[in-house]
Amino acid sequence: MRLLASALALALTASASAQSPDGPAPEAEARRSSDPLAVRYELGKRLRRFERAWEGLAPDSPDRVAAAAAMQGAVRRFFGLDLAGVGAELDRGLLAMLGESAADDGAADLLALTPRPQARVLAPGEELVVVIESGSGDEPGPAFELELSGLGATHAQRIDASARWPLRVALRAPAAVGDYALHTRFVRGGRGIAFPEQTISVVEDAADRLAALDAALRGEARGRALERASLDGQLRLLRPLLAGRGAETDYPAARLLAEAETLAAALATDGAVYDARWHGETWLRVPLGRRTVIARVLVPPRAAEQAGPRPIVLALHGMGGSENLFFDGYGDGAITRLCAARGWVLVAPRMLNAADAAALLDLVAERFAGDRDAVYVVGHSMGAATAIAAAQRPGSRFRALAALGGGGSLERPAELAGLPVFVGVGSEDFALGAARNLARGLRRAGLERVELREYAGIEHMLIVQDALDDVFAFFAR
Repeated sequence: MRLLASALALALTASASAQSPDGPAPEAEARRSSDPLAVRYELGKRLRRFERAWEGLAPDSPDRVAAAAAMQGAVRRFFGLDLAGVGAELDRGLLAMLGESAADDGAADLLALTPRPQARVLAPGEELVVVIESGSGDEPGPAFELELSGLGATHAQRIDASARWPLRVALRAPAAVGDYALHTRFVRGGRGIAFPEQTISVVEDAADRLAALDAALRGEARGRALERASLDGQLRLLRPLLAGRGAETDYPAARLLAEAETLAAALATDGAVYDARWHGETWLRVPLGRRTVIARVLVPPRAAEQAGPRPIVLALHGMGGSENLFFDGYGDGAITRLCAARGWVLVAPRMLNAADAAALLDLVAERFAGDRDAVYVVGHSMGAATAIAAAQRPGSRFRALAALGGGGSLERPAELAGLPVFVGVGSEDFALGAARNLARGLRRAGLERVELREYAGIEHMLIVQDALDDVFAFFAR
């Protein structure tokens, strides 16, 4: 995620220094603008909060109209590099979903509050400082109750309107190592506003262990290519985390450090860490000839009834996104739950070249006991175009494809013969015309199973969240 630039903003690569011409520029905003990853991380959290509220709305709720309009505004501002405006639009949409009373009881003040842990990785028992900033900078803020939990204890504090901003709250890290979820909740007048959980990792001897891993990677070039490249990738994630720098999403540093040590040990024996017995979630660097593909992978435990190779879902993100978008955005990671429930392998690469899709899927199938003849592809926006391009390459062997919020060029339509294609787009999506053209082109090319589904009132970002259940039902037919 280079933070998904909010996951929406986990989704694109905008300049974090861009500010709204009429947006706030207090000290707090200036500090955030100096750290692009921090800006994108916080926008991603706001998007996740929006998505969770959206999921809880009834399909016929009138609040969906105002919320979808706010999301459309957020997308426009995002493409305009107005990241401050993106956050404001997301909060405006969430305020609409909270109901008519929200504006009267000060919910907007609570939505503007942002908790910022000053470290993501701590030693056992070390102090963690959480800075709470308000949208008004250092001006007087709202009176509210602050609740922090998830690190082995609960901290509750009454914050008066006269409090000095930003607030600083000290917590003690647990003695046990592991990855913890820090939960923050702001309460005012009986209304609670939760900020999405943030990962805080407790690690022993982090600096020494990282140095040993660096030495192992610099040592004699041996070991399997995937394990060696992925060790390099995980160290690239861990170094800034352990140095206290920002990241675009929440990384489980304790788990990644332990996995990196397993990879380092495997280099000495030319052993495979990622094989048919492995399950879980991780970040891979996959060497494919002269190129390297970065991918986030989910391999669920096998269901009791499963035997043999398992279906694979290839998820391709929208423009400027990363491997984290389908996991942490797009409906709060909805596709991960859909794959886990079925026991299917999920692979989400970063900026995949259509030419590399077949080789990536071959490796995933080989290492994780995936079924190379049961590959389903989901692409959003730019990812939809990449999916269509990849399906037209010889050897693609896709069982079905879903193009959401986008179109694609049909240069070799004969290669698509027999491929079922689901095209999903919102009625308010700027890609509506491209999606309709794609569906028409596929039908003209003779594809027998092309389903175009237009979602009323939905714009470019929410299409993934609203369509995924239909996509998986289409795959099952």
